[in-house]
Amino acid sequence: MRVVNTLRNGIVGMISQLIILVTGFILRAIFIKVLGQEILGLNGLFLDILSILSVTELGIGTAITYSLYKPIFEDDVETITGLMNLYRKAYRFIGSIIFVISLLILPFIQIFIKDFTLDIQYIRFIFILFAFNTTLSYFLGYSRILLFAKQRNYVVLGIDFIAKITLTITQALVLIYTKNFILYLALNIIYTLSTNLIIRYIARKDYPYLKNKTIQIKESIKVDILRNIKYLSISTIISVGVLGTDRIIISSLVGITILGVYSNYALIIQQVQLLFISLLNGVVASVGNLLAEGDKDKIQRIYNVYHFAYFLIASFTTIALYVLLTPFIKNIWLSPEYEIASVLVAVIVFNSYLHFMRQPVWQIQSTAGIFKHYIPFSIIEFVLNLVISIYGAIYWGLLGVFLGTTIAYMVSWVGQAWILNKYVIHASISRYYLKQIEYIGLMLIEFLFVLWLIPKIDLNNAILNFIAQGFIIFGITSLVHILIYHRAEEFKYLKAQVFDKFLRRIKQS
Repeated sequence: MRVVNTLRNGIVGMISQLIILVTGFILRAIFIKVLGQEILGLNGLFLDILSILSVTELGIGTAITYSLYKPIFEDDVETITGLMNLYRKAYRFIGSIIFVISLLILPFIQIFIKDFTLDIQYIRFIFILFAFNTTLSYFLGYSRILLFAKQRNYVVLGIDFIAKITLTITQALVLIYTKNFILYLALNIIYTLSTNLIIRYIARKDYPYLKNKTIQIKESIKVDILRNIKYLSISTIISVGVLGTDRIIISSLVGITILGVYSNYALIIQQVQLLFISLLNGVVASVGNLLAEGDKDKIQRIYNVYHFAYFLIASFTTIALYVLLTPFIKNIWLSPEYEIASVLVAVIVFNSYLHFMRQPVWQIQSTAGIFKHYIPFSIIEFVLNLVISIYGAIYWGLLGVFLGTTIAYMVSWVGQAWILNKYVIHASISRYYLKQIEYIGLMLIEFLFVLWLIPKIDLNNAILNFIAQGFIIFGITSLVHILIYHRAEEFKYLKAQVFDKFLRRIKQS
């Protein structure tokens, strides 16, 4: 049943994300044409500011999710109910704090924006709408965590998918016929409100014990959660700081318009990451259940497969993004004025590779609960990213910001992987590092072969070239991976447990 749920969660997540990706590109093109680059930059900036404010969450969601795996495995309804009651109260408090802090920084919002032309009162009102939407998500979104922990995330994904498509179509019509950014943001608020209310209704219907708000968790469990939150709070602050500061640095030191241009590249990369991570996210709850069972051999085997699966995705997407990203933006989606230098593209797609390859480490260390051990590396990551990115932004512009992220990612990844292998996987860390060198070397070989072959393909049509080049990149990377790894245990497991079972289910349907 675990494999079936994992497949279902992954496939539903990937298909829905793919359709959302395509419709999102259409909406983005309309957004830029109607509202322009400055509002586009503000849109990204405010999302990042609020992601930094979400640091007040302090890792509570991760700590409680981790605490849910064991009672779910044991079918301990009382503990599950108590944990969910704690989660609900905590998230409502956090949502309130975020909104209050947003009000406090509102008079100083112009500090984060360089070279803006819009009226400052209009900018402040926009920011408040963003803040209100974020607050709503905390007040109403707590029911999602139980469905995720029970490996029923496909229910959440299905609801989000239908609502997101409806939202995208409605927002596109609003932009075309009214050109009103305020109405556009109001629709986001309606989306947040409606989806979370529906998910809460389903969770309460399927698990009626959630309606009992009087049950409290045992003191021993509360002590464990508070201890984990103590460590997670530091890591969460650092993680949000690393991920959320880049665009604020660009907006403050380089310019809001340049941020708007870069945000198109960032959007595509983020959506591609979400597309593939959603496919593998279904594994996370399965790993949590395995950790609850305590089968160390199986944990190590599943981790190796999980890590290998991420490499297959990371190598393909990195090469594809470098080759196809700029032609897609300047020839198909937008226009040449939205193009950035190839050296910048190289750095940001390599950062995407690092993001993919760190996912198994991030996700499994969270499900394993080894929160305190990776704090030093998170602190190093935060300091390196902030210092190098600010210095780089002043002297090298965008390139300096991206290089700061690269260096910070790599240093932290090395340390956190060591912690995971030592405390959870119990495998040779030197073998892990050698495997990373092998993976990067193989990707570079594939990359050079693709760069040699791609210029020979010219169908005299931007869209046909894009499709043909995409198939070539996929074909080359897939062929190389099969030739080299077809005898590897990880490859055999993926083939037997994922591809073969998926094909059988298609034949049976």
